[in-house]
Amino acid sequence: MTKIFSNTKYTLIICALFLTFTLLVQGSFLDFFKMKQYKAKITQEIATVQVRSKDLKSKLEKVNDPKFIEKQIKENFDFVKEGDLVFIFSKSKNK
Repeated sequence: MTKIFSNTKYTLIICALFLTFTLLVQGSFLDFFKMKQYKAKITQEIATVQVRSKDLKSKLEKVNDPKFIEKQIKENFDFVKEGDLVFIFSKSKNK
């Protein structure tokens, strides 16, 4: 037994194997990879939220514009101005 530990090369190999085994058993390597994947997922979500935030900020800047308000009222509430041409389509019955 002392002969194995007298050689530095074998001692380093045994220590490396022991360290690797210990880390695998405790799950540190697995936790590290899980955290890396979680970080990538969170980074993607942050990018998505930043894009959405930028879009909402640009819409917020337009809120005081009367043309924007008019467009929103027409699209969301089906309002028309006086003089606008309105088409009404009826549903036809299939014979």
